[in-house]
Amino acid sequence: MKINYKITEYFEENNLFDESSSTGLKIKKDNDTLLIKGDSRDLVMLADLLVNVAKEESSHVHVDESTLLAQDSEIKEVIIEKE
Repeated sequence: MKINYKITEYFEENNLFDESSSTGLKIKKDNDTLLIKGDSRDLVMLADLLVNVAKEESSHVHVDESTLLAQDSEIKEVIIEKE
């Protein structure tokens, strides 16, 4: 599946990312709370994934260690799906 990272590209072209190096999103569930943690690049890439699903370029997307999740994330896979 091809994801268009247009927001990410815009940030790159305009040097808007923090200086930190991306390690991937870390997702943790604690009782009834879901924590999504990442640097600016990780979060912007997640925004791109959400926009792609919302625009129906894909009906769903799997986010895992091979895409955007950090290896030490408690949650190993997230499926984002449009109704």
